[in-house]
Amino acid sequence: MITTQKVRIEKMEDYDKLYEIIPASHIDSTVVEEIKRVVGLVCKAIIVEYPYYESDYLSNYYIFYSKKLKVFPKYSYRLLLFYDNELTELIGYISLRPTYEGTRIGRSYIEPQYIISCPSSLILSDNKVHFQAGETILKAFPHMKQEGDVAVCAHVALWSVIRSFTNRFHRYPEIKLGELVEMIQPLSQRHIPSHGLTPAQISDVFLQLGLSPVIRSNSVSTPYGITDEVLSYIESGIPIIGLIAEREHAVAIIGCSSPNLTNIDFERLPPNKFEEFADEDGKPLRTNVILATRFISHMVVNDDNYFPYRILGRLPPKIDGLPQEGERLLQKRDILSYTMRAINHAVIPLYPRIQLVYNDVRISFLALWKTGIYNWSEKIVARIFLTSANTYREYVNQNSSAFSQDLKNIIVHLEMPKFIWVVEVSSPEASKANLVNAIVLVDSTSATINKNPFLLITEKNQIRYVDAEKSVAYSCSSDLLSIPKFNNNLQEVTPYG
Repeated sequence: MITTQKVRIEKMEDYDKLYEIIPASHIDSTVVEEIKRVVGLVCKAIIVEYPYYESDYLSNYYIFYSKKLKVFPKYSYRLLLFYDNELTELIGYISLRPTYEGTRIGRSYIEPQYIISCPSSLILSDNKVHFQAGETILKAFPHMKQEGDVAVCAHVALWSVIRSFTNRFHRYPEIKLGELVEMIQPLSQRHIPSHGLTPAQISDVFLQLGLSPVIRSNSVSTPYGITDEVLSYIESGIPIIGLIAEREHAVAIIGCSSPNLTNIDFERLPPNKFEEFADEDGKPLRTNVILATRFISHMVVNDDNYFPYRILGRLPPKIDGLPQEGERLLQKRDILSYTMRAINHAVIPLYPRIQLVYNDVRISFLALWKTGIYNWSEKIVARIFLTSANTYREYVNQNSSAFSQDLKNIIVHLEMPKFIWVVEVSSPEASKANLVNAIVLVDSTSATINKNPFLLITEKNQIRYVDAEKSVAYSCSSDLLSIPKFNNNLQEVTPYG
């Protein structure tokens, strides 16, 4: 028989009632204090449910805990957190598993607007929650803490990214945590206890699931490392595994802030802010192109040491001298102590038919800029991202009044692969208003040696596009664009209330 008990939360001390309901095998001060600190009085009521059949814990139970001399319970508790005492608005749920102290928070789904304090754009999915013969949907990213022996931080980050793909796309199977552990190719040693995963081991699991991952590593010789590339993929709606060698740690990167160019003085930007690439002679060529990702202030990550949706900034946070808002963020532990630059490696799971990667597109666009087709003397801001052709067509239809009839008809009827690369080009003035002046669509399935992978290019006075069947370029007259930037890959989240 499934039992439930309600706990009303009117003051912080009310959370301590959980100790009276849930045995010490499933709860400890780490759990309660973390909920107090992050969720606090946003939650008005908790339903405690037992037994809860937490499949990810059970998958670990059968390969590990059932073999112990010490008896571990098979079942978990579930905490359903509500924004109201009438139990109509669900914040999320947290499962509590009977593992060792400090590791008991199991599979959890919490909607970010209740616990995040910075406006952010996130990769979220619909997750069905069944409770007392009813069903509700949580828009969240999966999360849990590592339990330390079977699964460590890299397993948890990998599990959460895979589960995100499962929830969003039917083609990817639901892999339970224990199953994932057994999918790992061991480095000539046992699976359990685990000592962490390499980028290659993580990549191999993605390959087994039918994805086509790429591994990127930081370079100390470049001031931005892989940050621009990672942010571009995040803006493409692709969650990423980030590995931090110094901390022997792994996180799931699941969102970022929007580029903020409102107060940027483009005339005073240092030269290294602008892109360069090698010309035909191999000499570096400085352009007047600046990447929009340079103006993204933070990533959002799921770090299994904390609650989900933690803020990862470009600079380390300073406790002294911060404005009041910054102090509040640190006190709530939204901001992580390390920075974006700490991410040494990134494993990026791509759709198998995607041939061109970020840097291929960046270089192709810069080479296109060199031809002078835009004929702009001023600086330009470029934003590079992947999206599905259907999603881009939906965006065009949603903003049809901003597109000329010619351009709209071309994009809607243009033959494109399942996924396309998009480069949005803006003048400094347009970028500050979140407007786009020109677009370049790139065939993601093009060969890397193809110097002309473009599907469509808008210029000041014309549109050039390619018919895939006839391989002939066409053109028609067009004015300079003034369209809203594409924002359909991620879900914008602002703090509740």
